[in-house]
Amino acid sequence: MPTTFALRRNIFILRIGFRLTVATAMIILSTIVVGCASLASKGLLPEVLARHPPDIQLGAELILIEEPPELVTSLIDTDGVVHLFLIDKDNQLQHIEILDDEIINREILGVIEKLEPWTVLDAIEHPRGKLRVIAGDKQYFHSAHNLSWQEVKGNRCSRFVPIGDELFCAFVIKGEEIGAPERTDYTYGWFLLVPFVFWSHEQASKLVLAQESPNGWIVRAVVDPNTKMDANSDFMVGTDNVGNVHLLYFTSKGGGAFILFAGNYSGGASGSAPEPELRYARLKYNQLLAYSTDIQNQASGNNSTPMQWMTIKGTPLTHKPFVKKDSNYNHAHIVLRPLSKNFSINKATGEVSGLMWAWVCTLDDGKRQLPLLGPDQSWVEVTIRNGQWSPGFNIVTAEDHPTSNYSWSPFEQLIKIDPKGKRHVLLQGLEPAFWIPSRYMNYLAKEDANWSAPLALGSSSLWSYGSLAIDDSGIAFVAWVNEEGKFIGRWIKPHSGDIQ
Repeated sequence: MPTTFALRRNIFILRIGFRLTVATAMIILSTIVVGCASLASKGLLPEVLARHPPDIQLGAELILIEEPPELVTSLIDTDGVVHLFLIDKDNQLQHIEILDDEIINREILGVIEKLEPWTVLDAIEHPRGKLRVIAGDKQYFHSAHNLSWQEVKGNRCSRFVPIGDELFCAFVIKGEEIGAPERTDYTYGWFLLVPFVFWSHEQASKLVLAQESPNGWIVRAVVDPNTKMDANSDFMVGTDNVGNVHLLYFTSKGGGAFILFAGNYSGGASGSAPEPELRYARLKYNQLLAYSTDIQNQASGNNSTPMQWMTIKGTPLTHKPFVKKDSNYNHAHIVLRPLSKNFSINKATGEVSGLMWAWVCTLDDGKRQLPLLGPDQSWVEVTIRNGQWSPGFNIVTAEDHPTSNYSWSPFEQLIKIDPKGKRHVLLQGLEPAFWIPSRYMNYLAKEDANWSAPLALGSSSLWSYGSLAIDDSGIAFVAWVNEEGKFIGRWIKPHSGDIQ
């Protein structure tokens, strides 16, 4: 029996799938009329068709658990051991350790009672030898000299952010806790033939950076503290090697419009909500560390109460220069969520690279125009440089590649960039079949300016949750749900001559 979390997730995906199915049917109909063909079949993507699979060694498939997890995250520690954390159907937080091609340890850390659709898992080794994992409102940590895991309740952290010897985290906080501005959200519409309107007063929730202390997480910086927009729980955060903390996040507000109607034998509803705004913020972490030290010194010296936090001001990323504003722009399908899976930071350069699923639009980088119309859709790499979208783009996958009729799912994607700047991507591909398409989990890599062709790792389930852990040398461990519903994993290693 699916859990409540799984049902909510499935309903959400089915709703999106229904919309995509309807749109697909309309485009197929237009294809029949105008005789469209994919970009690959037209020969418009020569650089994509000339690609080769990544030059890697694949490890053996390991069955991690016999059923799909609800959530999963993983890391490779400094000793080369994979630590995979997952929440199973019974809301148990499991820890699995893998060394070489062998599972060397399994254990249950606890039960996560409050598992919500926005719950995330995150894990880190900080400092060396000390593992930490956050799951909902709990945090667990384990040191090499202590064989048992310690549980801390009342966790607020969503994403770990290590900065030097200090550990910070990012999470969304209620506006009342930091005195955020208030706003009024209006909702209006028609119920049958009766118009009505109602409103509510809200205090904007905010994205914050907090520092670890013996008393828990202490807020040190607030993003956009003076705006009336809510920060969403879908965000990406991380650091680079040139001294920056990067934050990519959505903001939104409540309210909207809807209509309820009924006929003799049926009824229905439709509505709309304000569009969320994508924003980007950057902060020098030396400033954050200096501020944190100053606050601690003032507190220990019993001086006057200092300012409670730093202000981080974000900028909107509303204009996408790589999407041409043509007649299809208002109907374009541009998918950037979830930000935590679709974007990663190149620590060497400070650039933020991401995956964008594009359909029913024309991509234009000033040198070429690629119309993703008719049957065509694609995963595209886009980049944020100096706080703005770069005008360039790279096609990561394309319809009819690597084989004829091969297509790509808009779900179950994941990108991570290793310390050398190499991109590692997991994407789900679909091959047509008589009734249900065959699904495969694919691995792609990019070094310098060239993406590889996709390499199929194995069969994949519709509800496949993927995980990708990478060490400093570029060795990766991937995990996903196969078509039999088993959660499996395998190593991806460069050839020995490529490992430094």
